Amino acid sequence: MYHYSIQKKQQNAASLKFRPYHPHNNKRGNLQSLIPLTIKRIISRRSPISQCSCVSFAVLIFFLAYNAPSLILYRIVHSDETMNECEWQEYVQKQDRVSSDPSHDSIFNCHSSHGKCKYFRPSHFFSSCGRGKGMKNYLNEMEDMHQDASLWAGMPPIIMPYLRLDTDMQMRSGKYFDRINLSLIHVHKCAGTSLVVAFRDIVMNNKKQIELKHDFKGMHTLYSPTRYQSWNSKGWNATSDFLEGAVRYQKAHQWNDSNHMIVAMIRDPVERFISAVGHISSEKFRSGQELRNQCLKDSASETLQCFVRLLRTNGFWIDLHFTPMVFELSFTTMGKDVPVAIFPFDQVPNVLSSIGGNPKKKKKDGRRPGYRSAVLMNVTMNDFRADVLRELCMIYRMDVWFLQDLEHSTHCDGVI
Repeated sequence: MYHYSIQKKQQNAASLKFRPYHPHNNKRGNLQSLIPLTIKRIISRRSPISQCSCVSFAVLIFFLAYNAPSLILYRIVHSDETMNECEWQEYVQKQDRVSSDPSHDSIFNCHSSHGKCKYFRPSHFFSSCGRGKGMKNYLNEMEDMHQDASLWAGMPPIIMPYLRLDTDMQMRSGKYFDRINLSLIHVHKCAGTSLVVAFRDIVMNNKKQIELKHDFKGMHTLYSPTRYQSWNSKGWNATSDFLEGAVRYQKAHQWNDSNHMIVAMIRDPVERFISAVGHISSEKFRSGQELRNQCLKDSASETLQCFVRLLRTNGFWIDLHFTPMVFELSFTTMGKDVPVAIFPFDQVPNVLSSIGGNPKKKKKDGRRPGYRSAVLMNVTMNDFRADVLRELCMIYRMDVWFLQDLEHSTHCDGVI
């Protein structure tokens, strides 16, 4: 395989260079690099196949069949030594849609018959080749606010919990885990709290086994509104190095102390907005008091309209829970070219079950009495006026495009 290394953090396309890369540094990777050279030597000598020994010819045919994808890629790359950014991203995305172990029955085995996820690369989405290329001004604005510690002021920190699951670790049911390393992007209002708690419960239930792994720290903090982390800080660099180990789903023996699979849940943008409004309208959360005072009205329709207009006027940085999902994914992955396994919201119970959690337990249930304001207890899509819904979909059009790229339908599909 090949990948490009980024010389500048801004990921300027002009700085893209390609170099050979073998993720697991295994023998197959080394052999793949030798095959084209062997073929080249045979062809350059114009040796008839009859002059090759039967054994050598049989070995050559075997490796041609086994390494065909790599040979094709070798030819593509070395035809002019480089590929432009768009060609490379197209190739990577095609590889992402092929399961590395189709036979394994795990929901984390994306793009297999058993998998319930699809890979997404935020850096590709916002590149000059991606659908979100016109949204970079928002990313720049987000980074400017990050630099002066005004981003999501008064909000919870942005964390990335992770787990190393081994076959000697048990779920509460008594069943043993499969070998896998998982890290979680907490996309807000997408069952993130329930998943973070499930991760924590695994640690508590398997404390003895986890304590034996001295490299285990439990989570990385990407951003805390009360404590700015510079690009050169120890914590930021540790998280950056950790992200470099992000891989797709792989076989049990390939997991090690440095690699992991990033997972995230996503949700229909309109349903997520309703959930965010319900969260902010709750008196349990002090951070939303100012917004509640401005927009909590006598009816659900008026309340939704006020919050939509508030976002249009003040932007979605006014509260972390209003931040578009694709921006949260980009921020948490630091703009790196890494795969994120995206699960649709209806797979939350299955993901919880797979990591030993309670699939029926919700840490923040908007239907629970007292959680939301009474005005919003029974809010539905029908409470949106047509013009307000259209305006909301335009505000979150980047999330609509993001979900469409993953072939997920949204309530905005027929609106914008």
